[in-house]
Amino acid sequence: MADVPDVGVASSRAAPHEDIKRPNLSVGEVGAAVGGVENSSSDDVTVGKQERVRGWRGVLSFLEKKGDVELRGCTPVPYEQRLETQYSKIFTLWFCMSCNPLPVTFGMVGTMSFALSLRDAALVILFFTLASTVPVAYMCTWGPKTGMRQLVQARFSFGKYFVSLLILLNLATLTGFCVVDSVIGGMALSAVQDGATINATVGIVIIVVLSLVISFCGFGVLHHYERWAWIPALAALIIAAGCGGKNLSHQVPAPAATASQVLSFGGLVASFMLPWAALASDFSTYMHPKAPPLRIALYTYTGLALPTILLMTLGAAMGGATPNMASWQAGYDVNAASGVLAAMLHPAGGFGRFVTVVLAFSMLGNLSATMYSVTLNLQMLLPWLFRIPRIFFSIVITGIVIGVAVEASKSFFLNLENFIGVIGYWSAAFIGVALTEHVLFRGSSLVAYTEDEEAWDEPSKLPPGVAAMGAFLVSFALIIPCMGQIWWTGPIAETTGDIGLEEKAQEKLIESTSSVPQSTAAQQSDNVAHALAGAGGGLLSMALTYPLITLSTRAQVESKRAQSSTLNAARRIIKREGVAGLYAGLDSALFGISVTNFVYYYWYEWTRSFFEKAALKAGRASSKLTTVESMMAGALAGSATVLMTNPIWVVNTRMTTRKSEASDESLPGAPATPQKAPSTLGTLFALVREEGFARLFAGVMPALVLVINPILQYTVFEQLKQMLEKRRRVTPKDAFYLGALGKLLATSITYPYITVKSRMHVAGRDGPREDMLTTFRRIIREEGYTGLYGGIGPKVTQSVITAAFLFAFKDALYAYTVQARKKLAMRRA
Repeated sequence: MADVPDVGVASSRAAPHEDIKRPNLSVGEVGAAVGGVENSSSDDVTVGKQERVRGWRGVLSFLEKKGDVELRGCTPVPYEQRLETQYSKIFTLWFCMSCNPLPVTFGMVGTMSFALSLRDAALVILFFTLASTVPVAYMCTWGPKTGMRQLVQARFSFGKYFVSLLILLNLATLTGFCVVDSVIGGMALSAVQDGATINATVGIVIIVVLSLVISFCGFGVLHHYERWAWIPALAALIIAAGCGGKNLSHQVPAPAATASQVLSFGGLVASFMLPWAALASDFSTYMHPKAPPLRIALYTYTGLALPTILLMTLGAAMGGATPNMASWQAGYDVNAASGVLAAMLHPAGGFGRFVTVVLAFSMLGNLSATMYSVTLNLQMLLPWLFRIPRIFFSIVITGIVIGVAVEASKSFFLNLENFIGVIGYWSAAFIGVALTEHVLFRGSSLVAYTEDEEAWDEPSKLPPGVAAMGAFLVSFALIIPCMGQIWWTGPIAETTGDIGLEEKAQEKLIESTSSVPQSTAAQQSDNVAHALAGAGGGLLSMALTYPLITLSTRAQVESKRAQSSTLNAARRIIKREGVAGLYAGLDSALFGISVTNFVYYYWYEWTRSFFEKAALKAGRASSKLTTVESMMAGALAGSATVLMTNPIWVVNTRMTTRKSEASDESLPGAPATPQKAPSTLGTLFALVREEGFARLFAGVMPALVLVINPILQYTVFEQLKQMLEKRRRVTPKDAFYLGALGKLLATSITYPYITVKSRMHVAGRDGPREDMLTTFRRIIREEGYTGLYGGIGPKVTQSVITAAFLFAFKDALYAYTVQARKKLAMRRA
């Protein structure tokens, strides 16, 4: 099957297919792709008009015309612009991305960290790679048919907003791989002269900056580079294997492989391959729509699997021989896998050093392609980021990667194992949901993606994504018990090893399995104690302050009453609904705060424990969380809590406001007869029946933004508490005041988002279904900026009092829970 001549993305030659004609495009006509809005006429520069493009638009026009820079971001590539017919570029791209020391590094983990023999490690590499490359190859075939990047396609399963969680996870994954790539390349440059000329830090900067040039230019330059760069990379790897080949037979004796070792190392191999699925079609969107799917899939599969299997196996052989070779071990101690490769090439003298430099630069193929995908994902993360040109994100990610890589290089293998200990799980869950949706529910048809060209960016034309996100999250109910990590071992993994499609280096875990379940069980019990204490504290504090919540929520959603005093608002409610009106929705609120606080504090303590253990393993003197670590722990716990409990708070807001009844208040002469309060279940069933299940997740976006509220609150509390603990023991009275101070600051800053969330919760069946930004604009337009602060008085008062009692109750309940657990343990003994 010979390829037809190369047409190229930016080529001016006639397309080889008569039904596809390339339009004469200028930078203005792809202005929406740069600015994030398709069909924008304000910036169009039509062909034949001598309009002068000024400012940054002129710079972009120059880069496009003279530098072959791709200006289109993550907006879909139109049918008539998908002209690339040299399909072998897909093979060379994937082959070049995999033909470097990165797979070698991962292969070394099998024999060095898991103590597998070379034979066992090679078999695991072979079969797990062959299996885990299949979904990547299949999903790559969607690019030519849709013109969409991979996670833009995911919107048709997860919706426009829920997909942001996947994008965030994918950004973490891709950035992590960028860090690993740059560290390997930087260490290889450092190993040329044993750090005498270039140290690892300088090497990292050189590698990342060069990758910036390629990723900045985009699709055309990237494919052209990858098409040829694999040749010197492959030659350098062959030379290295040849120079050190005679010593590869000096393998360290290894015992027979256990199921745990095989499954855990297999999880690492799968975790290396599966994340490619989240960006597979990013590199095929400019391919011709009639590109044969089987051909694209085979090019992808072969380009990924072939070099990965061979180089991972080489890495396994190097890892097994390194302890028996003094020079290799010395190189490994300083520069990890790159140091071993340099030691293998040392007998070749100056030529060997030259080959080591080539190996360092071979990382550009993987790093530049990964950075290119990062720029696309950053544009998709939030709707307004579409308006920032993709090329600017290339500079942003360059700075991030350099900063993180320099720190990660100080303990490379440990950081590599910690990173791989996270990424595989979400990738497997995403693939399962995406393929189920595409194959079972869409019948493998791509028509729904392309029949409406505007659907990809219109929430009303996309599914709400509740089902997909639910399936994604529920999958972790099985994944978590199967996880086998240094920081967490599930009950299933204790027996089988890590089968959550992932691993972390667990040599110590395998050697001391008798002690791990006890420490894990103790940590889990402590997490549950914190969660129970948080739930109980939240329940008590909510019961004490609920009338203030009612007053605040009514003010947030009833713009006509937002400026009235708190006392007058209370009188109106009592006059119309009785004292019970101040407690409308109390049952759902008590249930909601109990569940919310239990989930939040469980995940917060779990995340904090993880960071503390990581700090100790990294050699830090104290395990106390830094401010950044406290904020990260709060963000993870808060996001999980929002997604799990949002339906409860939608029901509670509906019950608290009783929007249909509140509207009667504005009618002159309306009778002041008390209204029967709806039940929690009645409100829930009516909402689902009349407005659909998706309305239970109304306001989830501002709720996710409001994750910053408990982050600020708990971070201030924790930092002040740590400062006080240095001088004396923190009492419940101290916790009361510290909690009040933290909540006062957090609520004052984030209150506008609380108002927007409440408005979205009560949007009726016949009312407008607005997103977060539209709701913001409407409130400001109709009510002014003060509308965003309606009811802030009672809300701040309630929040401060609630937080103060919460932390006081929580500390007391936690102490009581721990004592009760100890007494129970003594009785059982």
